[in-house]
Amino acid sequence: MFVASEAVRAYSEGFKEGALELLLCTPLTVSEIIRGQCLNLFRYFRWPILVVLAANVFLLLAGRLSVRNNGYGETAQWFVAGAIFLMIDSLALAIVGLWHGLISRNSRQALTSAMVRILVLPWICFAAFNMFLSLVLRTNLATGVQLSLFALISLAINGLFAWRAWERLHQNLRLVAASRYGSVAPTFWARLGRAFGRLAFRRRAA
Repeated sequence: MFVASEAVRAYSEGFKEGALELLLCTPLTVSEIIRGQCLNLFRYFRWPILVVLAANVFLLLAGRLSVRNNGYGETAQWFVAGAIFLMIDSLALAIVGLWHGLISRNSRQALTSAMVRILVLPWICFAAFNMFLSLVLRTNLATGVQLSLFALISLAINGLFAWRAWERLHQNLRLVAASRYGSVAPTFWARLGRAFGRLAFRRRAA
């Protein structure tokens, strides 16, 4: 949530303060602007993420020393998977959060959109698939198989949304920013609609 919130604010707050408008007036390319935002997020979150990973390793070792049963191996698998997906989800949230912070009306809407896509949707798909196996096929998967299944689902969803957001950021950053600042020329259909609107208004006035 912290990563997604900061990623959303990068462009959402930039619109309010006019910082993005000034940034787009510089000779920097779109790729350099996006790379700078990603580096800023990386520098901001590298130590918190490392601390969480260190705490994860400490808890894993502490559990190994204090618990001696057959269930520790399965627990350790989920701990390791959680540490890996902490980094993967953080990367995906940073990219998707930047894009939705750019196109959404406010930070709350952008934050919700990013978190639903990256954090909520994989779990919904995973739970739905498990429910289908349990209720329809009367089959329960082993822990290792469930972990692999969740990894595949999460990687596919995160990769898809992150790739689309990355492509759209590079292709549409200047266009979306210019439209938010009101400097994009209206399209043909927009001009045609305005012309019909003025004509209708004149007829009513007459």
